[in-house]
Amino acid sequence: MPRADLSRQPLLPALRSLLLLSGLAATLLALAMCGSSSSPSSPQDGGEDATALDGAQGPDAHAEATTDAAPAVDVLADAPADVVDLCDALFGAAIRSLLSCCSPADEDAGAVQTVIGEFAYAQQECQTNLTQSVARGRIRIDETQAAACKSAVAAGFSASPFCFPLATPLRPDDVQIPLDPAACQTPVVGLQATGAPCAFDYECASGQTCIGWTDTTDGTCQPPPALGAPCGADVSAGLITYWYPFGPHPSCVAGATCVNTCLAQAGDGGMCDNTGDCLPGLVCANFLCGPSYVGDGGACHTYTDCQTGLWCDNGGGGPGTCTPRGSAGAPCNGTYGQCSGTCSGSSAEAGTCVALCGSM
Repeated sequence: MPRADLSRQPLLPALRSLLLLSGLAATLLALAMCGSSSSPSSPQDGGEDATALDGAQGPDAHAEATTDAAPAVDVLADAPADVVDLCDALFGAAIRSLLSCCSPADEDAGAVQTVIGEFAYAQQECQTNLTQSVARGRIRIDETQAAACKSAVAAGFSASPFCFPLATPLRPDDVQIPLDPAACQTPVVGLQATGAPCAFDYECASGQTCIGWTDTTDGTCQPPPALGAPCGADVSAGLITYWYPFGPHPSCVAGATCVNTCLAQAGDGGMCDNTGDCLPGLVCANFLCGPSYVGDGGACHTYTDCQTGLWCDNGGGGPGTCTPRGSAGAPCNGTYGQCSGTCSGSSAEAGTCVALCGSM
């Protein structure tokens, strides 16, 4: 059975950012479901045309390459009940909450179908990955912690339903899906000790990280590396799968971020590509670390620079201005993030913002 091969799929921007920046506050699973690019890229990159994932998977090269490969498992038939329940709590609940905001006509909209397709794919891959790890004896599911996670998610969505524009945040930390990180980080218990093989961080014991893994071979569980030391996946082997970062598994020592090697995080005013490059408490906007994102009327380069509820009106490129996302009836041209709902036009023609699934 293949491990989730997200590297083969066109990921939507904030979902891609979540997977690539798994040590950030984005672990709360704020997934943007509007706009995509044809291949993984920097979280600073934009995208316009949404493309749902089809969940296609390739050969099980990783399982064949490991010494403790699990027996063949039909995930749909053989997934443990606790894995099914946990993945449903993380992803299925978001779909149900979104649909509670939508009219029957809204449900047929392309933007809504893209959100549903992304979460359904993520739920399937969560189930695939965790089932394989359980079958290899590398993790166990703590049922008490899983129940606490499920309750926290349900309470969060009850207080703040997953309506638009919540369903289309412009950054992973723009609008967070209401997960309690303490509750939803702890259900997966890694059983692999220092030096043992691993395919994901969460297979390692608490506090350990998986170093040197690829989509076809295992790495080993190790303590968080020091500055300058190799970290994370072996990117020299090609595109790498990333997944939801269960548990406390820092990829580097405190004050460092993993970019193939552990690099020092920047302070206020330091250069950055994303918020993970900055010290805790700072964010990355206009490629500089600072205390906050850019407010209404401020200069921006891309949609990730602006505060929640704003988009970067840059005319399709170059410096722009952070501007409130349009409500129903506002003019638009299909630029990513322009509307709080969706745009009736495209990048090639003018349109108007249309209310969708709870947006104004």
